[in-house]
This record gives sequence, structure tokens and C-alpha cells, in this order.
Amino acid sequence: MPGITPVTTVPIFLHLQPVLAPLAIPEPQLLLDSTSAPSKPKHLHFILTLQDPTHNLQFTTISQSIPGDWLDVEYEQSEWVEERLVDIIRVGVEIIAQDVSQFSPDDS
Repeated sequence: MPGITPVTTVPIFLHLQPVLAPLAIPEPQLLLDSTSAPSKPKHLHFILTLQDPTHNLQFTTISQSIPGDWLDVEYEQSEWVEERLVDIIRVGVEIIAQDVSQFSPDDS
């Protein structure tokens, strides 16, 4: 029928894995008590993996990090943490979507 756009449905899966880990680069020395051994602070990253099993494609990226101690903010005062986490996940999804959009079926 005229005016009807054909629709193709392809199952795509997005996996989101939170990870607490130290940064991969050295951090600046913080003001620490000289008698205590410095510990490596943990940072929260998200590993995002997009899978398209129909076309045997997989794309993975790691989000920017946030300080792990942000997760200790009291619930009543944590709205700003939630907003930043949502932004970080959104940007990670945008980055992985760019990877997918740059893929051409002729590249396989």
C-alpha cells in the first residue's frame, strides 16, 4: 500500500555492567595522613555491550568514571548523583550507537 513504510525487526541487546575499579592512570596525591598507607580509590565505570545476534555483531565501550564514594551519599541528598549517573549512561549509549552507525554491512 502506498505511504506504508516497511519495518524490519532485529533483536538487539544492550548489556550494562557496573564496575568499581581504580583508575587506569595515576591519580594526583591527595592530602593524606603521612602515617597511613594510601589506598587506591575506587571509581564507578559502566561497561556497555551492544549485541546483534542476527548479524553477528558486538560493540563494547566503557563509560567515563565517577568517584565510588558518590554511592555513599545519603538517599535523600542523592538526586544530583542520580542525574550524573543517568548522563554518564546516556553518553555511553550514544558512543556505542555511533560505533554501530559507522558499521557498514559491506565491511563484513
